[in-house]
Amino acid sequence: MFELEKHYEQYSDDIYKFIYFLTFNKQLAEDLMQDTYLKIKEKHPDTLILFRLGDFYELFFEDAKIASRVLQLTLTGKS
Repeated sequence: MFELEKHYEQYSDDIYKFIYFLTFNKQLAEDLMQDTYLKIKEKHPDTLILFRLGDFYELFFEDAKIASRVLQLTLTGKS
């Protein structure tokens, strides 16, 4: 996470520059999203956390497994 924080400090004067930077740095964007998810989940362990990514909502880790089972959805993943 240190690397992401370093980049955030570099662009902290303009959040739009930081978002633009993330569009070309997929791994850092995914790290930020995962870190955000884990921080929210820590505060709300009994809540399913959904992230809107474009036109879709996604769930991660155990939340995805629970939602898949309860809603009878096919669980997918990235290879």
